[in-house]
Amino acid sequence: MKKISTLSQFLCVVFVIASFVHIGIWAYLVFFSQLDHGTIVDTGQTEFNFLFNFTGFESEVRQLKEVGLSPAFWLTTHQLLYQLAIYGMLFLLFKQYKEGHIFSFNSVVQIRRLGLCVLLWPLVQLIYPSALILILKLLGFLEHGEISFSITIESFEAIATGFIILVIGSIMAEAARLKNEQELVI
Repeated sequence: MKKISTLSQFLCVVFVIASFVHIGIWAYLVFFSQLDHGTIVDTGQTEFNFLFNFTGFESEVRQLKEVGLSPAFWLTTHQLLYQLAIYGMLFLLFKQYKEGHIFSFNSVVQIRRLGLCVLLWPLVQLIYPSALILILKLLGFLEHGEISFSITIESFEAIATGFIILVIGSIMAEAARLKNEQELVI
């Protein structure tokens, strides 16, 4: 149990650090790189490429530029929030593990939330850019708005991953139920 607790504590720290690094990179790219699709950072020994992937959203990028809005900000903020939500859910899950609550109902809730979030993410990615353009049109920022939908193989991978996590959550729920019954019998 001590190994699980130590590893879980380490992972909690990793998720916090990853959150701050993710926010830092996003903020740099959106507010300071002054590029639409990313930037290259050359340290002299290593070159880092930070790029935004707007494949399938060329129409939205063009329309946002036409009204003077940053495509990097408007088309990546929801992705940042999703990643932070995933880090947060993993942090809470491993915090439960650190405290020794591996087969607990609270852990099961965290696993199911994680699975549901991953499962629904492709739907958000499908709807968000078009909803953004529609809202800008309704608010009068755009005279006309082209709405497009883009589905990638990553969408299907996320759906499959979400289902797998939900199945793991169901298995963990059964394990928590059995553990609870076993504790009542003793």
